[in-house]
Amino acid sequence: MDVALDHAVLEPLSRKVTERLGISFPVKQWDVLARAFSRAGVDLGFADFNACARWFITTPNSRELVEKVADYLTIGETYFMREKNSLEIIAREIVPQIANQRCSGEKRLRLWSVGCASGEEAYSLAILLHRMKEQLRGLDISIMATDINPNCLHKAREGIYNEWSFRSVPLWFKHSYFTPLGRGRF
Repeated sequence: MDVALDHAVLEPLSRKVTERLGISFPVKQWDVLARAFSRAGVDLGFADFNACARWFITTPNSRELVEKVADYLTIGETYFMREKNSLEIIAREIVPQIANQRCSGEKRLRLWSVGCASGEEAYSLAILLHRMKEQLRGLDISIMATDINPNCLHKAREGIYNEWSFRSVPLWFKHSYFTPLGRGRF
């Protein structure tokens, strides 16, 4: 589908996407929004971008509606240890500081991986904390991972990954924490 950037359609579409999915598409990103809905329109059987956009704007809120378009509007690209600098700061500064504070009071440590995609970042965090288990002894630790893309969440729940997910980690990471399943899957 070829899409001309029609402000009369894109403005209410952008507003509805923000309202229903919590994803903001400001004017400068309307071309991205239009491309996503163009792809969705083809796959969902609409004649053109405008028909797909009108369907989304006018259809009552439902989980099914959000799930149908979430896959087109989100970026599912991720891999283990993706944000190395952030993970190093978490390991070196944040978690030790929290653990020290918790030792004298609260014994729980709750972490939330927002926009976890297919789970690699949340599992990276879990592995990082496992490697810090001596520092964290006595703490009840949990990690909650969330995303709006149901396909990505399904993959995260399965916990089966291919070599591409391990592209930036040393061999010990994969061999210590994952079981080979054959055909390059772990």
